[in-house]
Order: sequence, then structure tokens, then C-alpha cells
Amino acid sequence: METLHNVCKLLDSKMSSIFFFSLALNLFLGCSNKNEIPDEHDNKSKKEIATNSLDSVTLNESVDSITGNHIYTECVPGGIKLRSWEQSDMNGGLATLWENHYYKNGELEKRVEFEYSSGTTYHETYIIKKTEEFHPNGKIKSRQFKESFMMGEECDCGLWEYFDESGKLTKKDQKRGNCEDLELDCI
Repeated sequence: METLHNVCKLLDSKMSSIFFFSLALNLFLGCSNKNEIPDEHDNKSKKEIATNSLDSVTLNESVDSITGNHIYTECVPGGIKLRSWEQSDMNGGLATLWENHYYKNGELEKRVEFEYSSGTTYHETYIIKKTEEFHPNGKIKSRQFKESFMMGEECDCGLWEYFDESGKLTKKDQKRGNCEDLELDCI
């Protein structure tokens, strides 16, 4: 048991070092890390891959050295993030794993997560999309779910929840599908 505790302690200290190195590298390349949700994607190398001079948006790319997934961040001058997302190769195509959108003040506005089934082809892959929207004060605004097959029509599913500006639950709405049955209930 003591060995397990020591391993966990070592891993925790290594992850902290990786996170702070990643934060410093991110700030060096021009995007702030304001209100970014810390996750397992902190082990990456970064490079600027494009700049759109028309509206001064900078697109940075980083590659997770463990998974090989590509993580992109769009920033405006001053280092404020507009959007960030992660993509992975899946069944002969690209799949977005998560996507964050930010308010102009840098606060998280919306986080979208995609959960994929293990279909044998790109078009047989079933997707559950979870969207969380946030008020400008950072409190949760809504939580919604949709289901689809890759490149297909989306259907509302699961329990949708809505919250006031203090984060208090104000409304629940159960949609037709249950998001877990691998069937689209709206088609």
C-alpha cells in the first residue's frame, strides 16, 4: 500500500511539472490559459501553424506526445482564446474529441465533448455529443445531449438541464432518446 501511495505521489508531482511547463509554453506562444480546464492534454509540444491577418486570429497547434492527437487553439492579439479543440484519427477520418468556445473576456462560454462508439467504418460510428454552456460569470447555464452517426443528422436525447446565473437548476427536459441505445429516435 505504501508503494502505491509513493507512486501516486510521484505521478502527481510529474503531472504538476508538465502542467506548468505547458502553461509557460502556451503563454510564450501567445494564448492565455485563462479558465482552461486542466486535463490529460497538458503533455504536448506547440507550434504556430497559421495566422489569418485579415482578422488577426492566430491558430496554434500542439501534438499530445502520448496519444498523437492534435490540439488547436485560436487566439486574438492580447492572447485571448476564441476556441480550442482536439482531433484524432478515427476509422479513416478525423474526429473531434472536444471543443471549447470562449467569451471575449477569456471566460469559457461552451464546452462540447464527443463520445464515439467503435464502429467498423467512419459512417457506422455512433456519437454522443454533450454540450455545456456557461454564463459570463463562469456558472453553468445548460447541459444538453445529442446523438448521431458520423456525418449524419443529430437527434436530441437524454436529460437536458438549464440553470440560472447563480448555477441553480431551473428546468429539466427529458428528450425522446436515451443516448445509450445506439438508435436514433428522431429519424
